[in-house]
Amino acid sequence: MTVRRIAASGLAVMLLVSASPAAMDRQSDDRADLYKAYYLEHEAKDFAAAKELYDDLLESGASGKIVLPARAGSDRCRDHMAAEDFASLMPADAVVYVELKRPGKIIEQLAGMLGLTGDDMQAVLAKRPSAESSVPFHLPGEIIISPAIFEALNSFGGAAMALTHFETDGGPPSGVMVIHHGDVAMLKGILETAFQFSPTAEKIHGMPTFGAMVPEVGRVSGVLTESLLIVGTGRDLVEGVVSRLTGASDDSLGNRDDLRELADDRAGATLFGYVDLQAVLKIAKVEMGEHDRQEFAIANTLCDLDSLRWATFSLGIDDGVLGVQITTRLADDHHSLVYNMMRLPPMSRNCLRNVPANAAAFFGLGLNPVLKSAVADAARSDQADTTVTGFDIGREFFGNIQEICVFVVPGKMVQPESPHGPPMIPNVGVLLAVNNTAKSAALWNQLLSLPGLFNGDEPVAPKETKIGKTPVTAFQIPEFGKVYMTELDGCIAFGATRSALKATIRAHNKEQSILDDAIMGGIIDDMPKDSSIMAVAHVGRLAEVAAGAGDPAVAMVASQAIPLCKKTVVWFGLGQSPNQMTLRAAVSGLPNVNDALKKFSPMINTVSGMALNAAKSKSKSKSKKKSSGESVNSLTQKSIDASRAGKQKKALKYALEAREIADIGLTNFNVACMYSLLEQNDKAFEYLFRAAELGMEDTGHDIVRSMKTDSDFDNIRDDPRFKKALKIAQRGPDNDDNDDDDDDDDDDDDDDDDDDERAEL
Repeated sequence: MTVRRIAASGLAVMLLVSASPAAMDRQSDDRADLYKAYYLEHEAKDFAAAKELYDDLLESGASGKIVLPARAGSDRCRDHMAAEDFASLMPADAVVYVELKRPGKIIEQLAGMLGLTGDDMQAVLAKRPSAESSVPFHLPGEIIISPAIFEALNSFGGAAMALTHFETDGGPPSGVMVIHHGDVAMLKGILETAFQFSPTAEKIHGMPTFGAMVPEVGRVSGVLTESLLIVGTGRDLVEGVVSRLTGASDDSLGNRDDLRELADDRAGATLFGYVDLQAVLKIAKVEMGEHDRQEFAIANTLCDLDSLRWATFSLGIDDGVLGVQITTRLADDHHSLVYNMMRLPPMSRNCLRNVPANAAAFFGLGLNPVLKSAVADAARSDQADTTVTGFDIGREFFGNIQEICVFVVPGKMVQPESPHGPPMIPNVGVLLAVNNTAKSAALWNQLLSLPGLFNGDEPVAPKETKIGKTPVTAFQIPEFGKVYMTELDGCIAFGATRSALKATIRAHNKEQSILDDAIMGGIIDDMPKDSSIMAVAHVGRLAEVAAGAGDPAVAMVASQAIPLCKKTVVWFGLGQSPNQMTLRAAVSGLPNVNDALKKFSPMINTVSGMALNAAKSKSKSKSKKKSSGESVNSLTQKSIDASRAGKQKKALKYALEAREIADIGLTNFNVACMYSLLEQNDKAFEYLFRAAELGMEDTGHDIVRSMKTDSDFDNIRDDPRFKKALKIAQRGPDNDDNDDDDDDDDDDDDDDDDDDERAEL
């Protein structure tokens, strides 16, 4: 038996030794594949390729040391890919859905738009002032946010929430939330640590699961995967998310046709929200009372609420443009009276061809569609008919005007002719693109003539003039001034100033309009063609408009804003197709913060330095006063000691030094004592009167008693001036009724006298 055991052991050792090279090679290959998968996941961010490598390692029977990191890596990649489309995890019957994807990315993009990003932090830090700098803080000429901050922010994947039901009476809603902590190790650690304190529950798909009762919400269930935290108000909701995550189910919100239609809006959005209006109405109807049903029926008749389909919200940055979009969709066959009445046709953009290229801002509004074919031919045949009736006013706005456009151009503003008018008149122009130019011109000619003709003081008829070779009519508007009008190939152009109309005529003649502007033109081209209302403002040019108002203070501020906002444009658009209303707003070309700092940081640093120096001076003054209180006591005692020793001149010197530090009753009293002992009576009374006026209550002495008992004044006690000083002292320092104003010497000269006397001593 022993021999057999020895033989078997030897054979096992031989087999192990013979197999070791192959096993070692296999482990080396597996380790290399693991490293490659890790690189694809964390550096290349190719989660699909990384997951495939991780799964190959798991299927090939890798060693235990490889299995655990490979399984964790595969799950992480699965979570990352799922988080790219949170809607693929959410229940298909979601009523409200909100997702936040990679919020760190939009923060980094916004910082880049403001010029706050850079790679060389060492170069930025080297520009700091020296340690000897006197400024309280240094405002640099350039600020760069450390890339490490963006790296940390970009590690967070985002979150999404879906509500499947809500109570109209304010009860807790039902829903599920998914948080993708991504590569934020700290957040993952907090979640894993917190899970230890949560009540356990039956595992969902073998994953760590918890369940707990939350006040006012109910039972909440949750699952923690490698990179996701899934929490829901019901176990079934959480289980559904996990099933979609693992591929066991594909019935998701992301597969709904209405959300597929919004794929482009979601793709570039950092924040996206979706509301199923049909589902919301269905829930609301169930809990309606009889009175609510009646009100709903009335609203439904006017608005066709049953035709509402969905509404969305999105926020994101695309190609340097920060934009917001809100959309509401109706059924194709809806009959909403309210929407149809308020819906405007898309702008024909015929007006924009005459808006000056340097316009600071414009507002456009579509009113009527462009006439085509036989209707247009009929309108053109009526060009010779310039007869105007009252009904033509209604026809003008509800049939003839295609669109209205109002714009403003930079330039010196005009002073109104009447002091009762506006302070200044900017260079504003109005353009009407019309189907029948002659009819429209005749109507506006009549309407604008009325104010001047009915002016009570002196009626003024319209005046025909020219701007260049273009005929222009000038109308007099009381309390305002002149308004100019002309025709420009299908457009009626008005100018609140001659300069505004001149800019319009120049744009028309040279065919260089705002559509050709390098900044504004590109934005207009990018605006959807269904835009029925649009407003675009160039912030830098608006600053130029403000500078033309003639106010020096405004002009100074505006002149600083002009170069900083030379590319900043804000725009708004409202599109109204037959079954969809879309509101869009965006801003681009944000001012560079570092450009502003280069202009203003030296001034701010100088001001802060001055403020610091002033604060230091004040602090030194307070410190001097505090230390001076101690010096007064010391000098006064030295004066008394010197006087007792018979050294009167030295005693006077100490008394004068104390008085220079603090001009109070006590110091003046002591100086008077020393002068009296030196038999310099005039000087003695000069300081005695000062001591009597100030009093010595703040130092705990009774000046009246001191004057009566102090032997230092024996030399001057019989002088009539002594009684007068005593009388002042008895009256007290709060009484301003002096017997003799001549005795109130000029305080400003006291210090100089003291300096001279010390020098003599």
